[in-house]
Amino acid sequence: MSTQSAKKYGLSATGVVGGGLKIGLGVIKDGNGDLGLYFEFGGGIGLELGVSIDAEEVFPGPDNDNVVTVDEIQGTTNGYSAGFGMISFGTNGTLSENTTGIDKMNINRFGEGVNGTMSASGSGSFKLKPSFRAGASWIESKAWTVKL
Repeated sequence: MSTQSAKKYGLSATGVVGGGLKIGLGVIKDGNGDLGLYFEFGGGIGLELGVSIDAEEVFPGPDNDNVVTVDEIQGTTNGYSAGFGMISFGTNGTLSENTTGIDKMNINRFGEGVNGTMSASGSGSFKLKPSFRAGASWIESKAWTVKL
């Protein structure tokens, strides 16, 4: 039996002071029950330093009525995160390929596209994750996946 969403479990580190980097890696269980590995790397703006244990659910975007697969996790996402101490909040999603400039920061566009995904159950929703961090940032990252 399949569900539409996928689950991601991993570790990530963010270092953004004006501009900076995010790196993450982990395991995916997609909506079909298949397993995969992911690696993500990105850059962002803001002021945020920290590490996180990530456990997030990836949902189909509004134009995607498919089950989220390992292959749909790979690609470019944009998102926001903020936190202090052991609690942080974040949301991200894919965008249409023709999205440019300031539109990449528009939270209402997260999840766009035929195979679009978002890391929360609706635009503007947030996930909680255990972490040690301080600050807030906007990050554009690229993910690569391998199906096991």
